[in-house]
Amino acid sequence: MTFFINSHVGITTDALKAQHTRVYAEGHEPANHTDTHGETLMQNPDKAVWTKEMTTCNDYLVGLGVPRARIIGFRTPFLQQSEATYQAIVEQNFRYDCSVEHYNAGNGFIWPYTLDNGKDGMHTYMTPPAGKYPGLWEMPVNQLAQAATGYQAITGFDYNLWVSAKLSKQQVLDILKVNLVLRMKGGMMPDALPNRAPMLVGGHTDLTRRSTPTPTPAPPRRFSSGAPPSASSSTGPWPTIPPCASSPTPRSCTGCRHRSGWTAPRGNDV
Repeated sequence: MTFFINSHVGITTDALKAQHTRVYAEGHEPANHTDTHGETLMQNPDKAVWTKEMTTCNDYLVGLGVPRARIIGFRTPFLQQSEATYQAIVEQNFRYDCSVEHYNAGNGFIWPYTLDNGKDGMHTYMTPPAGKYPGLWEMPVNQLAQAATGYQAITGFDYNLWVSAKLSKQQVLDILKVNLVLRMKGGMMPDALPNRAPMLVGGHTDLTRRSTPTPTPAPPRRFSSGAPPSASSSTGPWPTIPPCASSPTPRSCTGCRHRSGWTAPRGNDV
């Protein structure tokens, strides 16, 4: 499981630092979600600002005992970015980004892909990046269809489901079932073929903001490296994520809770 962590240097409590330390110690992947998660970061065009946010968070994680080489993933606050964001991501030697929202275009979810030729134009909105960033992987943020037909969808983060949309437990379960069926079928089109692309659902640990009782967490789900047999050859193989000492398999990217219009409570972001 991947935890996108804000460092909030200077105000993070010892209790929260202990939780962040557990992420790596228990075999999960700590990833960079900036230091402040500030609203001023939304589409900020200043690369120096992004660089400072990223390096501060990296230094915080290293200070907790995470080897710098293990910090390979990044996500922008609010899923808002600029070209400067991606320039900084490349300069900081991250191996993947998980900030671009992808919709189900009728032919199923999309596989993770490299930005060698830029962002996938068929499954994404008009948001950065517009440029090409060879070698950088994009782990899609999936929208979830709200019904088996039609095009109403919701960002696949639990914050959006539970808090923003105020859905009930049964409604959330129904949405997850619909999207699992669509994934197995390959999409909404009658002639769709299964593509078996992963359905990534983002979650968080701030349980006090949930509107329903907290379920017992499932064991971390891990995906193997290597090219999935049904993936298009244009996607290439998945990146080989260096395993931690307690797990032989790479982790796939799972998410965070943020969307535009919501301000993260300081020191409470995992």
